[in-house]
Amino acid sequence: GIALALNPMEDADVEISASPPAVNNISLPSGIPSSQSTVTVTAEIDPDPSRSMTGADLIFTTTSNATEATVSGTGTGNLWSFDITSGLADGDFVTFRIEATDNTSATTVSPNSSFRVLDGGVTTIAHLQQTADGLAGSSPFSGSTIPVNITATVTISAESGILAFQDGTNPWSGIGMASLGGSNTAAGLTDLRAGDVVNFTEVKVEENFGYTRLDEDNVVFTVVSTGGANVAPVMVSTDVLKDSAIAEAHESMLLEFDDVVVTATNADAPSGPYGEFAVSSDGTDANALRVDDTSSLVSYSGNDPGTLYNAGERLDFVRGVLGYSFGNFKLYPASFEDIGGVINTSTEENGVPSAFSLHQNYPNPFNPTTSIQYDLAATSNVTLTVYDVLGRNVATLVNGQIAAGTHTVTFDASDLTSGVYVYRIANGSAVQTRTMLLMK
Repeated sequence: GIALALNPMEDADVEISASPPAVNNISLPSGIPSSQSTVTVTAEIDPDPSRSMTGADLIFTTTSNATEATVSGTGTGNLWSFDITSGLADGDFVTFRIEATDNTSATTVSPNSSFRVLDGGVTTIAHLQQTADGLAGSSPFSGSTIPVNITATVTISAESGILAFQDGTNPWSGIGMASLGGSNTAAGLTDLRAGDVVNFTEVKVEENFGYTRLDEDNVVFTVVSTGGANVAPVMVSTDVLKDSAIAEAHESMLLEFDDVVVTATNADAPSGPYGEFAVSSDGTDANALRVDDTSSLVSYSGNDPGTLYNAGERLDFVRGVLGYSFGNFKLYPASFEDIGGVINTSTEENGVPSAFSLHQNYPNPFNPTTSIQYDLAATSNVTLTVYDVLGRNVATLVNGQIAAGTHTVTFDASDLTSGVYVYRIANGSAVQTRTMLLMK
């Protein structure tokens, strides 16, 4: 048969005789809702001029109760209000939609929106960062200026041109700030250095092309202390960040990747270079992570990292805050001190390692098992133990005389809760430690 098509040339060629209600300008609750308060959501709902409204409902679920609940709205003119008076619990993410129906039974269903219920208010960075489904997405407070009580450590100094803050080592514990130096930048921000501790009492949260950050023009804070130690970086491998949910949960956190391979000196080839190179824990392009020169203390001649590094070289470590731009997660080293030197990975001719070394576990984060590798240059008595963040011994993996060579053991954390764990190897008087992250 013959397919016929009608192709209007402009909007005026299409006449809409009638349409279902239009739902616009949905407003989220003002302030931080508690589980005991009445939460009011409003929306502007306009029926087709030839029709009238017969009703509108707000349908919601919470993270503590997946069963849908319905709240009927009341309208004054085109402004409709919906009062949620029960069914909320502290910590809940509330996801809702509005269904508006006119006198012809035509119904419009709005896209989902969400808000967070916090009886004690916003007291952690995770409250700002964590999404309702745990996946990549916007902050539940995006676009809002809200009161908070968050004490956090500065992880990258303002002299780099950027700032980031962290209040723990668990996922969702970091948040960045927009570029500094504008005429409206809040007083005191440009004086902050890594290791300083601040207390925020009011912030504006914004999304910048998928990157959640604080608005530097709209933040109220006091300095609690200065000159302290920076937070310990979370040790991970580049492959785990290919899971966008894991990467999102580590956005703006201070991370470290040890013993990485430079897979590309121009991450944007054949365009560029734009100051970005790529590294990988397993040496593959598929698991590579971009390392960006966003910091004003990191730069390359001609914006080309290839003037310093070569593809295939191994770097001792790369450390920085995890950012996101132009569709890619990227590591932002504060300075060249956060990029380790090229290492020699060769062993002696007989295959025995030339030095005592404890490697980063792989994979990391992990659930529930991970492998830990260590090198012994000579036969010796070795203990390899795992501790929780309170210093309690949760596992002894090795305890005895071990021959010279490279050895691998498996750590099974099936009976442990999610969090950061420290593993420590002792070889005589020599001791090395590393951290790993269990995510269930």
